Amino acid sequence: MTKTSNNKLKELTQLVKQETGNNLAELLKIAVNQTVQAELDRHLNAKKYERNEARTTYRSGTRKRGLKTSIGNLEIDFPKVRSGSFTSSVMERYQRVDRAMISTIQNAYINGVSTRKMHRLFEKMGIKNLDKSTVSRYIQPIQHEVNKWKSRKLLSKYIYIWVDAIHSKVREDGQVKPQTIMTAIGLREDGRREILGFVMGNREAKTTWKEFFMNLKNRGLKETELWIRDDHDGLKAALNECFPCQTQQRCIVHWQRNLLDKVSKKDLSWLVPLSSNFVKSTTLEEFKYHKEKLLEAVESKGKMQLFDWLEESLPEVSNFISLSGKHWSKIKSTNPIERLNEEIRRREKSIRIFPNQASCNLLIGAILIQQNEDWTEGKIYLNVEKEKKQNLLIKLKIAENF
Repeated sequence: MTKTSNNKLKELTQLVKQETGNNLAELLKIAVNQTVQAELDRHLNAKKYERNEARTTYRSGTRKRGLKTSIGNLEIDFPKVRSGSFTSSVMERYQRVDRAMISTIQNAYINGVSTRKMHRLFEKMGIKNLDKSTVSRYIQPIQHEVNKWKSRKLLSKYIYIWVDAIHSKVREDGQVKPQTIMTAIGLREDGRREILGFVMGNREAKTTWKEFFMNLKNRGLKETELWIRDDHDGLKAALNECFPCQTQQRCIVHWQRNLLDKVSKKDLSWLVPLSSNFVKSTTLEEFKYHKEKLLEAVESKGKMQLFDWLEESLPEVSNFISLSGKHWSKIKSTNPIERLNEEIRRREKSIRIFPNQASCNLLIGAILIQQNEDWTEGKIYLNVEKEKKQNLLIKLKIAENF
């Protein structure tokens, strides 16, 4: 979908969000219909009733097509053309995840999930009279699209890269086994986010992370100014091996949780505010001040084991300060990628246990492709160009203060 139609759809969607009551579905239906018509105008090189030499073919009425959305099933007036064919990227994007979900449910049925449970899932999704041949037609194109997307070429450099993993469950060899889904998000030079890819493994070990990072490397990735990650030994080791000498930022939010877990409840009264002030610092001066206050308090309480842990771990959570202060809230933690993980969780909750790895790959891939399209065609996430000139000044200031 082009940027023009995408922007138009977003404007109309905003109108939908402002309304309440029974008009929501009708307003969304109008929004989708108008966007499809705009795409048809570009396809024909002519608006309705317009005469010009560039016209490629003519309209030939409409047919009803169903579209499942988060606020219900819509009936769209989909246009027909006299010659050739017309497809709408709007309809395709809405239905991609639904097709993946259908194939996943069908796989569950084949693998022995009860008919009663399947009917309940079908009803929740608004699916009726689903047969195997229909599902097979759905599976092939979406599987091809996911595989193609996972192997696409990447840029050689991204400004920042966030990496994280979530866990799901897959039925394998008659047993329910944990499945780790590892994902990466990159910030491009234009300030927009891009989902770089994902990989699935039986556990979050160094070998699985290394496989993921080597996949990114083989697809063209060479460097980033900052890797933002959690404190996982396998992740850290694999990252050092695949992308040596590149700066890494340990998630400062998880670091604070680890810190608070190391003391008794009676110590939380003084440690929570001190650590929170440090984590929430927005300037170099604040960061340095609250860091010293934290260390002084821990030392004065005689907690030398905790003091040693702080001195060892603080450098890992302080690397973000050498970059633009306006980016700090986004790059000092893995929160941006955890929001993506929440979206995956929301969309997969009807499944609970995937019938096999292929169905997990299919649904997660479809979700990530859709989200990636929204990000790469949407608003700028972080203004990169404005901040580049500030980074050198920041680094010089850090050298003076630290």
